[in-house]
Amino acid sequence: RKVEKSPDESSLADNWKEILRNRPVLGMLAFVFFMSLANDNLFVIYGAWLETSYNLSLAAIGFGTIFIGISEVLGEGCTAWFSDRIGLKKSIIIGTSICTGAYLLLPVLNTGLSLVLAGLFLIFFSFEFTIVTAMSLSTELVPHLRASTMSAFFATAGLGRVAGAFLGGFVWSDFGIPGISLVSGTATFLALGCILIGHHRR
Repeated sequence: RKVEKSPDESSLADNWKEILRNRPVLGMLAFVFFMSLANDNLFVIYGAWLETSYNLSLAAIGFGTIFIGISEVLGEGCTAWFSDRIGLKKSIIIGTSICTGAYLLLPVLNTGLSLVLAGLFLIFFSFEFTIVTAMSLSTELVPHLRASTMSAFFATAGLGRVAGAFLGGFVWSDFGIPGISLVSGTATFLALGCILIGHHRR
């Protein structure tokens, strides 16, 4: 016997079909996937990196985590001030470009703890600024389906984080921080390409 779908299930499926046919939405989903992959690719190994390279204790690494948390809060706080002035799309492009450069600079900065912490600060600051701005933009892509778009946004971000966390350990063990830098920088650059293609006017 055929089981009929409830109105809510049919509505949800129809909503996802509609947003997945929207090119800006697809560009945004690809963007958040690659951004999340890049971030977690670094996040899962930065403690091991600081411990092995600079002999930091767990307490010192914990302080570094607080430092990173502060950078994320500042990044979120700057979103409203900066994005409202130059626009969401331009803010995302600028933030992603800075984040890409910061990832690629990590091996160059790996000569002293203060430089490394400055690099990590810039990465997590620009990442948080960009992601929060992207969340704001995603709500405007299909205004009558904001909830469905946001659910797709967070689901795709979660997939990216899982992929990045899985990849980070292997890259770190085989290639060290240069490999992490290259993978995260390349993924962030791909995210930039996705957002540009998704919003390019035909």
